Parts: sequence; structure tokens; C-alpha cells
Amino acid sequence: MQAPDMERWARVQEQLASRNVAALVCRLTENVLMLSGYWPILGRSVVVFPTDGNPVLIAPVSESGEAERGWISDVRTFRAWRIGDIDPEASITRLLGQVFTERGLLGRRIAYEGSFGDIAAPQRFFEPWAGIHTVLSSWVDAGGGGEWVDFGPQLVELAGIKTEREIARVRLANEVADLGLTAFFRESVPGRRESDIAAAVESAILTLGIGYKGVVHARGEAEVISGPRTASAWDFPTTTDRRVENGDLVLIEFAVVADGYWSDLTRTVVAGAFNDEQRRLATAQRAAYMAALKAMKPGVPDAEPDAAGRVALEAYGMRQFFAHHTGHGIGFRYHEAIPSVHPDSKGVLQAGMITSLEPGLYGDTFGYRVEDNVLITPTGAEPLCHSERWPGLET
Repeated sequence: MQAPDMERWARVQEQLASRNVAALVCRLTENVLMLSGYWPILGRSVVVFPTDGNPVLIAPVSESGEAERGWISDVRTFRAWRIGDIDPEASITRLLGQVFTERGLLGRRIAYEGSFGDIAAPQRFFEPWAGIHTVLSSWVDAGGGGEWVDFGPQLVELAGIKTEREIARVRLANEVADLGLTAFFRESVPGRRESDIAAAVESAILTLGIGYKGVVHARGEAEVISGPRTASAWDFPTTTDRRVENGDLVLIEFAVVADGYWSDLTRTVVAGAFNDEQRRLATAQRAAYMAALKAMKPGVPDAEPDAAGRVALEAYGMRQFFAHHTGHGIGFRYHEAIPSVHPDSKGVLQAGMITSLEPGLYGDTFGYRVEDNVLITPTGAEPLCHSERWPGLET
């Protein structure tokens, strides 16, 4: 059992108190992780987080070991999926009723996560259980018929500014991703299939990432595209069996999760040596990246770094090739809503935010992007990934 992240708990309790809410009930993976330090396996866990007093975690008994690595000491478990076990939802409702009764929450004003469209995956990636957007009637009954209020927007805002402990975990996820990018650089050579490269990258995360600096669970998803296929890199294309040819651009869109905390990175390499056009692309992309990075400071409007990157591209006559945003939030999910470094954003960067930085250039036959995860510090911005960004390009 770890010590609680008191910085996180204090922020959440302050928001609950400001809305006159007695407790928050969460079951979405990212919110369970944020409140408990525990990354659910099946996504069938629930946290009851009172405005006053200690929280309670409800989880399948099969995940007791995982729960004990978190920081909630009051864990209530239920059995499920064996012959004779009742429906998990009925077990959760029964335990919620017990908690509400014990903590004096019956008939009180309760918050829940009602406005989530995008959600994080539990450990069981391929069978996620999404949770709810409306309160189940059984939960209302268990709570004594009190008022349930949507706390989704507040949770999104709270998650947008990380605590020191959360920053350390996202930094660690980036270090694990570095292990996969090393394999990407090594394997991106003529004759290798995209699927061969992706397999080597994902294997590196499993074999080297698990156990790295105490990481218990690590997974990576590598989408590798090459040659003319890189032109569609802005639209999340998938890996194929295409063989890399000499002189091809090879691009990886790379998601890594380490104990529930995410990184989102991209690198582009040449399978061989740069030709003049590729060198010009890489030089222009680097200029946009550096201009946007320099503009990332607390108090700066979200749209300003995006504009800085686009202005830098004008010197190369390539502004029209940059078709998407410059950055999005990252940490509890692969893509978070805050911050949004976009031409139309109305937000403001704040210290503790983590954003992607991903200016990209896409034409009819090419795509070139470098993406990092960047921490907004009290004085500027710090990339969290340390892998080479423009291999083969002179500094």
C-alpha cells in the first residue's frame, strides 16, 4: 500500500465542497486511477470519494493484489463470473449501499462522471467495460434517493493539471516508450515489413518495459507506416505487411501505457539517407516543433504555440501541409481534452499540464511528424521523451 497522493485528494475535495457535494462516485478507469493509484484490470471497480473522510474502493476479489498497490486502505471486494456468483452490478450496488449507510451519505447530494465521451482502457484492452453516462436507478436507490449531479466537466479539468506524483508517472511512461523507439530506429531498414517493425517495438515494451524502474504493467501499440502511406499519417492508418524500400520515410504512431499512465509519441526516419526533399521536410518540421515548444509557457493562450509553429513553416512554404492541431492533453488517457493546442482553442496553458507537441507535414506522397509529450513547467516547457527526434538530420 502506497501513501495517498494528498495533493490530488485535496484538489478533488476542494472542488466537491465548492459544489456542495457530499461524495463523488467514479468507475471510469482514468478516474479510479486518479483517485486510488490503482489501474483496474476489468474496469468493474468503483471509488466512493467523500468530501470529508477517507475513500472506499470496490473491486473484484480477483484484483485484490492490484488494489493493494494503490493508496486506498478501505477495499471492499466482490466475487464474479464463477458458477453461483451473482451479477457484478448487483454486487457493486449492494456494496455501495453499505458504504452510503456507513458514511452518512444516504439521501445526500452525490457527484458522478456523467459527461465522458472518450475514456481510458483498463488493463484488459480488448474487452473494455465503458461505464455509465447516466446514473443507474439501482445506484440512486442505494444512495437513499438523493440528488446525483454530473461532475464530468470538473473531473476533466482536474485531470488536466497533474500533481508531482502524476508527472513522475507520465515521465516514467515516456522512458518506457523510449525502449520501444530504440527498437523502431534499429528495425526501420529496407526489406523489413511494417508489421515486423511494429512487432519488434511492441515486444520491446513487454520484455524491457515490465520491471523497468518498478513498472508492473506495460503495453505498447505501434502503428508503423512507410513510403507513400505516410501521407495519411494524420488519420491513424494501420500497420500492413508492406516492405520498406530503400529511401522510404518510415513513421510510427506510438501509444504506451505503464501502470495506467500514458505516453503518445511519433518519430519519422529514413530507411537509408535523406534525399533533398526529405531533408527539407525534416528541417521545416523541426523549425515548427522548436517554435511551438519555445512558445509553451504558463499563462500563454493554448492557441499561441499552434500559431508559432505555423508561422515557422511559412519560411519553408509549407504551412499548407500542416492539417491538424499542435497538441492535446495526455496522461490518464492517450488523448485528453485539456490542454488543446489548436487554432480555435480558448484555454490557457498552466504549470502542471502535459500536452503533446506534434506539428506534421502531409502531401500527396509523404508524411513527416515528430511528436513528444511536453510538461508545462513554471518557466517554460520540458519534453519528457529523450529519444532522438530527427535522426540523420544535421543539427
